[in-house]
Formats: sequence, C-alpha cells, structure tokens
Amino acid sequence: MLLTIIELWIALDKLVLSQISLLRDYSPEIPESLLHRLLLRDPLHLRRLPLAVEYVQQCVYHAKVRYSIFSDAVDERNFTVRYFDLSPDLQSLRDRILDAAGIQKEAKRRELAEANDRHARLCQDASRTSHTYSTNQYGQEVHNSSWCCPRCRLDDEIQWMRIAVHEWPLPRDPQQIARVVFELSISQCFMTKNCKKIEERDTLLFTILFNKKDKYHTALFLSFLCQDMI
Repeated sequence: MLLTIIELWIALDKLVLSQISLLRDYSPEIPESLLHRLLLRDPLHLRRLPLAVEYVQQCVYHAKVRYSIFSDAVDERNFTVRYFDLSPDLQSLRDRILDAAGIQKEAKRRELAEANDRHARLCQDASRTSHTYSTNQYGQEVHNSSWCCPRCRLDDEIQWMRIAVHEWPLPRDPQQIARVVFELSISQCFMTKNCKKIEERDTLLFTILFNKKDKYHTALFLSFLCQDMI
C-alpha cells in the first residue's frame, strides 16, 4: 500500500509541478530509505518500485540545498516569498489591501478628530451644567436619578464614548507581507481546476487503501482522482 501511496503522490507532484515549476527547488521530503525498506514479492511491484525510487531521487537531485517547503523561516528561500515575488496577481492583491487600509486609516483619523471635538464640547457643557435635586416625601433633598439629571446624562455620555481601533492589515516587513498575502490567496494559487478536489480526495484515498484493500477500489480511486486531468 505504501508503494501505491507514493505513486499517487508522484502523479500529484507531476501535476503541481506542471503548474508551479518553482516547487522543483524544494525537497520532496520523502526519504529514499523509506522505499528501500519495502518488502515486495509481486514481480509487478518489483518493477514499479525502481520507477518510484528514481523519481524521488530526481526530485532530491534538482532540489536546492536547505530549501524546504515546510520551513517556517521567512527569508529569500521561503517558498511563499519567492512565489509572491513572481506573481503579479499577489502583488496586485497586496497593493489593493494597502490602498484600502490607507483609506480606512484616514477615515479613522477623521472619526477620531470628530470624536475628540465632541468629547471637548460635552466636557464644556458638563462644566456649565449642575446636578439637579428634588425634595422627597420626607422633606429631604435628594439627587435626581441619572436619567433625570442633565449633568449625570452628560457625564455618562462622556464616560461611554468609544471608537473602534483601526488595525493595519499587513505586517511591516516585506517578506512577512508576502507570506500573509500568499496565505490569503492560497485558494487562488493552488485550488486550480485540476487540484481543487485534492483535500477531499485525501480522505477518500485513505478510506480506500486502508479499508478496501482490493484492486477494484484502488482502480476506482485512481479513475476518480484523474477525472479532471484529462
């Protein structure tokens, strides 16, 4: 079953590389020793194994040193950064995000200025307004409830003034920006017509290969996997 899984990975890898050649620079992250440990008896399997080993070896050979697709380091070797630098669409998305953020920031500044002006006016009004009192049934002077007292109403309005914080949507570092924009647009980058069902098919793959261990279901899976590749 492991050999079949590797062959399915090879088919998907070839498909993705035909669309994103930049991935050739990155290690497949599949150790050759994994394939060398396989114990195969069927002559057909013995003929398939060298083809899989050769493909993995070629991927490792073409990959650049210390280039890993799973690396968390955000530098010039990071795949998302390099992909961003080669993608006009992602760069355009970054520019649209920054333009929209700039407009929102200016609008927030105007909103803050207006709120500050209103706060100053309310404070001035409050300084000129006194609390109101009334006499109760026992002849005692008591403070009116806050909703009846004009000074209390002003104080409450001042206390509860709020303005939402504007958060800049992207990091300041250019490489971090590239990574964030890539993640925002990952569906456009990778969920192409040929690849859009990969996540769903991962579950189907393991269901078939581990629960339906027969050639019929394996062939059925392969047919389903490749239906969009024609």
